[in-house]
Amino acid sequence: MIYRLIFIFLLLIDFSYATNKDDIIKLYMALFFRAAEKEGVDNWYNDATINNCSLSQLANSMINAASSLVSNDA
Repeated sequence: MIYRLIFIFLLLIDFSYATNKDDIIKLYMALFFRAAEKEGVDNWYNDATINNCSLSQLANSMINAASSLVSNDA
């Protein structure tokens, strides 16, 4: 678990903008420990580029989206 947190921290410490899909794939895998589906990567990429999101903003959006799905399933 600590390695996961360190990896996420190192990924997000660079507040650069997610300009490629590889950034989004790495972020998704770090957050959720599974590969993202192509459609999901495309959607997050489009969202990040349209809204000019930083990696930390994108991570926050991903976590909120996952939390919302879990809350709706409960």
